[in-house]
Amino acid sequence: MGVSASGRLARVEHPASGSGQAIEAVAARVLSRYLRSTARWGVARYVDERGRALDSVDVRGALASRADGRPLLPVYWGADAIAVATLPFLGPPFLEAARRITFLFDETFGGRVCAGLVNQLGGQSVMLAPAGRPERLEHLSLVLRRGGSFAFAVDGGGPYFRVGTGVASLARALKAFVVPLACAATPAIPWLHRSGISFPLPRCRVTAAIGRPIDGSGPRQTVVEEIQAALDSLGHVVRSPVVPHGERREG
Repeated sequence: MGVSASGRLARVEHPASGSGQAIEAVAARVLSRYLRSTARWGVARYVDERGRALDSVDVRGALASRADGRPLLPVYWGADAIAVATLPFLGPPFLEAARRITFLFDETFGGRVCAGLVNQLGGQSVMLAPAGRPERLEHLSLVLRRGGSFAFAVDGGGPYFRVGTGVASLARALKAFVVPLACAATPAIPWLHRSGISFPLPRCRVTAAIGRPIDGSGPRQTVVEEIQAALDSLGHVVRSPVVPHGERREG
């Protein structure tokens, strides 16, 4: 998927430069369909930044359109991307938000898998050229012109698990609030990649932690530091042992 000059989403074909890319594209489509079929056996659990359980009303409120009309930018680590894209299939709370928000994915194997999942639920996604290619700047400029709310991995392309200034610049340009999000699925198969991405298995349990919104109109470095701190903290929350009623298990 891409963005047309008029600001509407339009189908953009990315021709494979070789048989390897063509096989990868087919594999990504097959895997996204498999993940959708296995998601029906999974269960989602939502918590806040302290590991306290959130109900459906809390989740909807955290991701709802703001009364002042300012957009939202849900952001997460690339390691969590597949789990995030699986969440809408595990219940209505995240599904409603996913259909309002446009997802931005890099043109990678993991990105294609995520885009396949989003497209299957009737959502919108935009594929971005890999970092360093001139087309990427063109895609991002079209995203800015389109406006609205966007969800994406803040460390796409690396360095991984580090927040760059790009998200702060985008938030300021869109006058958006950044919503930090961490998501982990167990059991899952890790992909051999520096991003740490993994693929949920059938009957998985997906834990998602939603942080407090960060005002993107603040000083750029301050916004970057707040997002980094929030994602680091939320990542610890979703990967910590928990008890069934939703409180974190203290060691």
